[in-house]
Amino acid sequence: MKKYLILVFILYILLQAPSVINADEKIPAGFPAQSIWTSQASAVEGETIDVYAAIHNGSAESIKGNVTFSVDGKSIGSKSFEISAGKSELVSIAWKTVAGTHIIRANIESESGVKNDQSGDLSITISNAPAPTQLEQGAQVVSEAAAKIASASAPAVASVAQNIIQGAEAFRQSGIAYAQRNMESAENEGVKQDDASPDTPAGQKESVATKEVPGSVAGAKTSGEAQNSVFAKLSQLAAPAILFSFGNRAIFYPLLSLLALVILFVLGRMVRRPQL
Repeated sequence: MKKYLILVFILYILLQAPSVINADEKIPAGFPAQSIWTSQASAVEGETIDVYAAIHNGSAESIKGNVTFSVDGKSIGSKSFEISAGKSELVSIAWKTVAGTHIIRANIESESGVKNDQSGDLSITISNAPAPTQLEQGAQVVSEAAAKIASASAPAVASVAQNIIQGAEAFRQSGIAYAQRNMESAENEGVKQDDASPDTPAGQKESVATKEVPGSVAGAKTSGEAQNSVFAKLSQLAAPAILFSFGNRAIFYPLLSLLALVILFVLGRMVRRPQL
């Protein structure tokens, strides 16, 4: 009789076991053992280290949610995740360290109701930052002084820059006017040559011969006149290119900057050249 009672009791336990297991509806997912760590075991105050957490989804469906990282109970940020069935994912966040001993923890917030939604505690000790050396202190003082000088001289720098821009613009307008005058002069000379063609009656032709200079051969030009004539021809030929480059700001200012750099380079070479 006792044997039958023991057998019935065992059967009862076996029949109740599934209901006890199903009572926990949370799925086998979340943080595995040793699920949180840092990119380095120790650090100095002010350094930035990465905090990592591994999440595993052992269920038959995908899960998604957020991982919130905290240091000493205060949140330092969160990262979202979505993991397919049977997959794992590594999430991380950067933390700027503070001196002292701290406890780092991560929590999962998910609508899926994961079973392991909290990581273990990770303790880390951050050392105090070393005192700055005299060289570093001097560099900091110089940097702060330079920043103050720059902020104080900003209006003067802006004024100088404005004057340079105004001077460059005036030079550009003068170049445009010079090119237009040379182009008009070339057009007028072309009209005069057309009027002095052989078909024109002798009495109506304009004399274009140069005036004779005492002591010179008739019809010959002086050296000064020849040079002026060559310069005028060159100016007329260059006028369209000057008008094109000076008339377009997108071309003029880069060319002007390039010319200034070339001049500075040449002057620098002349200054560095040893004197014989």
